[in-house]
Amino acid sequence: HGPYQRGECLSFPNPGVGAYFDLENPVARGQGLREVANAPQAEPSMPFTARLVTGAGQGIGRGIAEAVAEAGSQVVATDLDLEAAAATADAVIGSGGQALGLELDVTDEEAFRRAVGRTISELGRLDGLVNNAGVGPFIDFLEVTEREWDEIMATNAKGPFLMTQRVARTMLEAGRPGRICT
Repeated sequence: HGPYQRGECLSFPNPGVGAYFDLENPVARGQGLREVANAPQAEPSMPFTARLVTGAGQGIGRGIAEAVAEAGSQVVATDLDLEAAAATADAVIGSGGQALGLELDVTDEEAFRRAVGRTISELGRLDGLVNNAGVGPFIDFLEVTEREWDEIMATNAKGPFLMTQRVARTMLEAGRPGRICT
């Protein structure tokens, strides 16, 4: 089962709060994604793993990608902005880690199929996903249009849901447990 215990999740930036998808537990598999308080933290070392991080071009996502790399995992830094994703990957590589930077629009199901496929073809595996990408309008609630609402929901809810399904299926098909955090 690797260095993890059942139900563990990397919880960044707020340790102890997160969500997990437990691929080793058939009951949890049947119930899908579960939010947990005081989620167990990953061990400091994640040898021989590959983790995909969405929204890794800046801010919290970049910090997550760097922390995952420091813990020993290969990182696939994805972002809508390819240059930002590549810069995060370059920073990880510059710190002695292994990384790949990919453009990814989490609202485009075909784009994340390609990202998962490229991860497996270049790194040989995919053991985890951190759904970090998100958007939010900085406007008055009463001023949000239906079009803006649809964009928010596509990025913050539908995209992570479909990405989680894709990655979970990939890990199950590979016969290896993995961790999905959102």
